[in-house]
Amino acid sequence: MVGVFAVTVSVAGTMRRGDPHFVSAAPDLLSLTLVCLAMFAAMRTLRPLEPSRAREIAPRLTAMAAAVHGIGMAAFSVWYLPSHPTSLGIFAGLSTAAMMALIGWSAARVALRAGTPRLPSA
Repeated sequence: MVGVFAVTVSVAGTMRRGDPHFVSAAPDLLSLTLVCLAMFAAMRTLRPLEPSRAREIAPRLTAMAAAVHGIGMAAFSVWYLPSHPTSLGIFAGLSTAAMMALIGWSAARVALRAGTPRLPSA
């Protein structure tokens, strides 16, 4: 779900700009913020789980969202920029997936750390 939301936000931001030579996974600060907040919210849903189970699920959730966002942006790039569809599609997909993986990793660290009890220091 997070990946589909991220693709929708990215495509809407790119189309809103109206530049036929520009595709971006984060075309403006609003779309980047919405993607980060969606990923953080998805990670927060894991907090009620046992901490070890949440840490086990978080990378899979991140990988799935990154793959969906990457594939969606690659498909959009091939359609929107038909001049060099293969190379631009591969680049858009890989760079978007990498960006989403970094956002997901960061969101998991913040969201899962917030609920972890700390041991008192001696």
